[in-house]
Amino acid sequence: MGAVAGLKRRGQVWGVLGFAVLARCAAGEAQDMAGPGGAQERDGQSDVATEDRVLQESDIFKREGDLLYVLNRFRGLYVADLTQRDAPRLLGRVKIPAQPREMWVRNQHAYVITSQQQPYGWGWWWNQTSGDVETWARYAGSALAVADVSDPEHPVLAAMVPLDGDCHDGRLRGNVLYLACSADFSSTGVAGPHGRVYSFDLSTPATPAPIADVVLPGEGEAQHVHVTDDYMFVADQVQGSTRVSLVDIRGAGGTLEKRGAFSVPAWIPDRFAMDAWQGSFRVATGPQFGNGDVYLTTFDMADPDNPVQQGQVIMHVDEELKSARFDGARGYVVTFKRVDPLFIFDLSDPTAPRRMGELQMSGWLDFMVPMGDRLVAMGHEQIEEEQRIGWFGWRAIRRTLAVSLIDVAGDPSLLSRVVLDGNWGTIPAERDDYNKLFRVFAPEGLVVFPYRTFNDWGSAGDAGMLLIDLQNDTLTQRADLRGLGLVERGILWDPQTLVTLSVQCLQVLDITDRSAPAQLARLDLAGRVSQFVKVADDVVVEMAGDLSGGQARLTAWRVGQIADGLELGSVRMEAPSGVVAANGALVFFASVHKPQPYYWGYGSEAQAPPAINTKLTVVDFADPGHPVIRGEVTLDDEVIYDGEYWGWYGADRSEPMVQAQPGVLALHRPTQWKPSGGCMGYRSEPARIYLVDARNPDAPVAGGRWQAGDNAYMTGLYGAPGRVFTSGSGFSVISTEDPGNPHEVANVGGTVLAVSPSDGRVLTLEYRCDQESRWGGCTNGRNQLVLRQANGDNINELARVDNADWGYTAEFVDDRVVVSTGGTLQVRDATAGGGLAQLASVPFASDYYSVQFTGGGNGHFFLANGSLVELWSVGDNGVPLMRSTFSLAGHGGTGAVVGGHAVVAGGFHGLVATPVTQQ
Repeated sequence: MGAVAGLKRRGQVWGVLGFAVLARCAAGEAQDMAGPGGAQERDGQSDVATEDRVLQESDIFKREGDLLYVLNRFRGLYVADLTQRDAPRLLGRVKIPAQPREMWVRNQHAYVITSQQQPYGWGWWWNQTSGDVETWARYAGSALAVADVSDPEHPVLAAMVPLDGDCHDGRLRGNVLYLACSADFSSTGVAGPHGRVYSFDLSTPATPAPIADVVLPGEGEAQHVHVTDDYMFVADQVQGSTRVSLVDIRGAGGTLEKRGAFSVPAWIPDRFAMDAWQGSFRVATGPQFGNGDVYLTTFDMADPDNPVQQGQVIMHVDEELKSARFDGARGYVVTFKRVDPLFIFDLSDPTAPRRMGELQMSGWLDFMVPMGDRLVAMGHEQIEEEQRIGWFGWRAIRRTLAVSLIDVAGDPSLLSRVVLDGNWGTIPAERDDYNKLFRVFAPEGLVVFPYRTFNDWGSAGDAGMLLIDLQNDTLTQRADLRGLGLVERGILWDPQTLVTLSVQCLQVLDITDRSAPAQLARLDLAGRVSQFVKVADDVVVEMAGDLSGGQARLTAWRVGQIADGLELGSVRMEAPSGVVAANGALVFFASVHKPQPYYWGYGSEAQAPPAINTKLTVVDFADPGHPVIRGEVTLDDEVIYDGEYWGWYGADRSEPMVQAQPGVLALHRPTQWKPSGGCMGYRSEPARIYLVDARNPDAPVAGGRWQAGDNAYMTGLYGAPGRVFTSGSGFSVISTEDPGNPHEVANVGGTVLAVSPSDGRVLTLEYRCDQESRWGGCTNGRNQLVLRQANGDNINELARVDNADWGYTAEFVDDRVVVSTGGTLQVRDATAGGGLAQLASVPFASDYYSVQFTGGGNGHFFLANGSLVELWSVGDNGVPLMRSTFSLAGHGGTGAVVGGHAVVAGGFHGLVATPVTQQ
């Protein structure tokens, strides 16, 4: 609604801008909801009468009065009340299966498109048989989810309508919803890749009724859609060219009709490179990869069944097409190789497109907003700078994000440019959604622009949002907002209030002073949950991190209420992430907060970053609804590495912090590389284990530390009463009986597979060589599983067995130990006199190197394999039985059986809890 309303001010002069913004919405002029201009008013309330006449784009938010509907890709649909800007409330939430992508809200119902879902892990498709194609197609397809939001405090999922393929775009007009989809496989009898356009009747809001659908042949790739009041133009890449098919949407009651099609050379980068205007269709195309010719082609649409090419300009630029946009009789095309040419075309005579001007500038433009005789554009600036490693230096190119203001009244000229102070930059959206992120609020003279940055090595750098003042000839950066999470939208609630939406949170900002916005409120949505701990029989505390620069959050849940989203209480921690352990109701949170940007590795001591400390905080959850911080202590070293990189699946049982005995914590700092002088410019510091004595929760104190040898390789920690265990250069046992004096009591061969935290039994994997070759190698050796018991300062061997399989991971389950090998799950007797006898072995269809044990309890254990987490139990006869599975759209985390529920840490999806059925 904001976009359409903004374009209605035809020919009006806005004083804050100082120039006329020309409208292009003349009567009878068909155009997409994106609008050629794209300038917007602030996000106002819905106008149902207007909505019945126009085509509405989807988005991840919708405002109705003081209610804001927010679609979160991980947690589903939230309803927030912003009546009080400084005290907004989350009224209700409804979980949406799969990953929600886009949303419309009408008649007290939200209509959500879920995206195509593909499983993570190994061998997801090529291990399937031909008979599984239909099942796979149904699994991979999208769906239309309907949520009844008539009671904002108790929204419910009313319906799920399966759709063929991946539905990526759509429009809503009145009670008719149009959807465009593409598919590689079909569950509805259509052979081969294809496109499909659906229409649904929403007259009965809770039960969408199919009206019609048309199938479009194609490769099923890179589809872009331009929509007018009359047609959907669906573009599909086909072997080096692009086919554009017309679907007539003028039919009464939402009926569809497939009309003609035409082809253009090369590739359409996004939907903004297409446009229909006064009976002519214009499209810009270029090479998909690398450099080549760029084309601007026009078609006569008088006969929609047989579109006829009118004119074409071929630009032999040997460059890449970066973006294109159309504005009435004008067309704008941007190409790039070393510099950024902006070409302006006069399209008033579509049979003879004419180049009007050209502007050479550094960098390139990714998305343009035409505003009469000005262009406001989002893109990249190209900056050359010197890089050095030790004695070596070179000239490097840094391509950072930038916003440009360009005069296109006559000869084009770059008036002003704001460059983001970051490294490699990107826009957190697909190209077809750029208009939803890069927002130009013309009456207020404001540009809002969310971004991501990356360092030269490809690692995530930062995320934030720029506020930029827009005047006639200048752009002025006013604020660079950080700590918003992975921000995706900026909503201008009123001239002084900006609402930001990110994956993690909703924030309300007072932007009266745009140079120093003030946070009015924050509502948490979806932190990354990789770990949780039990604090009562039916209560757990999750650790939700925010690596984009925000705060971590410890939240208490009653396990039976997790699915309802009813948290008990929470406390914020001044760090982006961390790790947790618990002793009864006391939760220990250890974290670091690195400065941004954080440089590591090479350089001199003078270039080294400031020292980074580790903080351990004790939080009391005796009253889960009102957690209290008891005490904290700081270690003068960087022990915890952001807390989210340990174990690729967030599931490795070797943790960076363990509880050696009640209230005594052991923290592991691996070998570190520190900057130094010299040719290579770095040095190593040995691995260490630090102890913290938190038995007095109000005054925890730093204990002693144990350091490995200079060349020792130490990985992870396992805890047991009075002991910690670590692998690397042998298997070391460290006594923690005296927290001020940790010391090694034993070092034997082998690698730790599992430790029983209750009594210190240890299962290790060793390789025994029976015959050495004359050159010192082994010509006859075998793998052995070894069971040991830690008693005081002694390590006693209980059993040793040969086992020829590879790829071991293991977990103790009471008196048994479960071992995952290359293709089986083995259950072995782990008692002192059991001799590791094999009790059972079952086939396990998984690659051994992708499986991790992730906890359990009460005779159960969890296995994580990519996005699939499975709950198993061990029966009296020792046979392992799979009880249930958890499919996560991402890598799973730790799991435990608590209060009769299987609880799994699901990353941004939060905690997932399912009642455990009785054996």
